[in-house]
Amino acid sequence: MTIIDARLESTRATIADDLMHARDAGVKWLVAHVSDIGEPLDADAYNAYYRVPWALATAGQPYAASSVLSWVEKHALDESGDLLPGAAQRPFITNDASYPLTVLALAAWHLERYDLANKIMDKLRDYQNPITGGAYHERVELRSTDRQGLMSTAQLGMTGLATGRREVAEGAFRWMVDLYKAQPELPHRLYTCSNSSGLITEFGDDVAFGHVVDVQLPRQAYFNLGIGAAFLGRYYLLTADPEAKRVGRELIRLSEKGTDRQFDYADTVHVGKVAWGAAVMLQVEPDEQLLMLLERMTKWILDCQLADGRWNPSAFLYPAPIGADALWKTGEHVVIINMILCALGGYRSG
Repeated sequence: MTIIDARLESTRATIADDLMHARDAGVKWLVAHVSDIGEPLDADAYNAYYRVPWALATAGQPYAASSVLSWVEKHALDESGDLLPGAAQRPFITNDASYPLTVLALAAWHLERYDLANKIMDKLRDYQNPITGGAYHERVELRSTDRQGLMSTAQLGMTGLATGRREVAEGAFRWMVDLYKAQPELPHRLYTCSNSSGLITEFGDDVAFGHVVDVQLPRQAYFNLGIGAAFLGRYYLLTADPEAKRVGRELIRLSEKGTDRQFDYADTVHVGKVAWGAAVMLQVEPDEQLLMLLERMTKWILDCQLADGRWNPSAFLYPAPIGADALWKTGEHVVIINMILCALGGYRSG
């Protein structure tokens, strides 16, 4: 083993140990905020619980995960597998409408509730543009535009891969590559939405956060880069399509070349999914730069974790977070940590 290989191996082991401690504290917080019947904290506020079953399932808590999923099935889903009106749909009505459903379907698959997973996947046909493959932003009954977005499309694609719906994943891949090819301002700005007219590059300042990532600025939706890379890396692992590998790695490079202010956890925690994307791309191909990024992201994850184990969302959007806000954010970080651990466990520099 060379000196460089030894250093990388030591880095890998240290990151993994730190992450497991952080994850276990986060899981403990999540379990403590689920009732005996599986009802999650502040369930009547809004749907902050959609990621909890997946997080707990991947973290070795099948009892609690199944309990929450059962509660969701009974109290938040209708007979078709769609979200019920009210708190279950908030805030996924006119933005990222399919996102909580794709995450719930993935949780059901992990827990071997194939009946529920397939019911939700069947309903998700209504949320994917059959021509472009992109995931619509708006709910079916309220759809006034055909706007499609990166985050929801990437998660839909990953859930399609996991549940054996290859046609769903292929559509999402087609949309992602088309979106990337249409970009006019790389490597500084990534536009994240399209419609029937193509890439959306004109919008008001009030909706810019959902339409563009400017890597030279703070308070950006950096999660788009990470989840996009995570899906493309997973797609490459199934198909060996070189375009998936290329575009996925390019998305992570946008973050690598971006401002350090994206890591300002006291104000913004939207960079977390970059660690997810980097982890998946590390599984695609060993890369010292990706390992170093994951080392930095591990410090970031630890620094922004609160003493009781939870994580809160970005302060500039949630200046006075309630329990529901911490619920989805903690679930997200638990999932991201588990994805990093999967990549680190299989990483070898040689």
